[in-house]
Amino acid sequence: MSSRVNGRCRAVVCMILVIVVTTGAGSSVFAWQGHGGGHPGGGHPGGPGMMGGGMMGRGMMGRGMGRGGNGGVVVLNAGMGGFYGSFTPIFAVGPGFFPMPWGPPMGFPMGGPGFDRGPLLPPPPAGLAPAAAPKPVAARRNDPTRSAQLTTVGDRMFRAGNLKKAEERYQQAIHAAPDLATPHLRLAQVALARGRYSVAAEHLRQAETAQPGWILKSPDVQGLYGEPGDYARDLAKLESHLQIEPEDRDGWLVLGSQWFLSGRTAKAADVFRRLDDPNRRADVALEAFLGASNQAPAVALPRAPR
Repeated sequence: MSSRVNGRCRAVVCMILVIVVTTGAGSSVFAWQGHGGGHPGGGHPGGPGMMGGGMMGRGMMGRGMGRGGNGGVVVLNAGMGGFYGSFTPIFAVGPGFFPMPWGPPMGFPMGGPGFDRGPLLPPPPAGLAPAAAPKPVAARRNDPTRSAQLTTVGDRMFRAGNLKKAEERYQQAIHAAPDLATPHLRLAQVALARGRYSVAAEHLRQAETAQPGWILKSPDVQGLYGEPGDYARDLAKLESHLQIEPEDRDGWLVLGSQWFLSGRTAKAADVFRRLDDPNRRADVALEAFLGASNQAPAVALPRAPR
């Protein structure tokens, strides 16, 4: 009776439930079928598991928890019936099928060629990600009234001899209305008073760029000065500079502009014609003054006292 029962037990094929928990990519879930056999132990060559050893040598729990694929699969094989023989996989479940609340996967890699999904692909280049849309930039408000107010305050500072404060107000006036030439012309006068003639010439170019045609509408520049002698002194310094540096084209441009803007258009036109050189790069301020000289009445005024 006992041998008959044992024979039946050896013939019984028991299903082995496998609980597999995965967290990494490439892992799989397996169920294994235990086949009865005449030898103790045995099991699948995937490596001994957590419950390996078990009862009856390599017995009741068979080959326990193992790992499959690349991502760390945990397999628990529970063999039932007989002195257990080999195990055969009967189904597989993809990664992430079971949650793993207690931590990382356990066991050993099974390394079967059928379950190796290869290395992970690198992330796509940053350039493939959609770029964020640029935020709209609000257009700067153009306020000519505010610009005129700041220019008036700057003029008072200029007459008082406070060139630094005057310069600040003129710069603020440009910020309030970038398309007005007057603040640029005022900065040219500040540079003239400081003896920075290249800077003064650049401000004249910026004035023409900001407001083309401003020259014929500009009032007499001498009205900016509190005393006529102050203006004559600045011009005398410039003329002395040109005697020492006769090749200073910016200096000549500033002198011609001062003569033109103070009513001495004939002398100014002569300076502009001598500066006009087709072999040189075009100068927007020089071209504007040349054009204005052709339209202005050629009236020679007395030269400013030296």
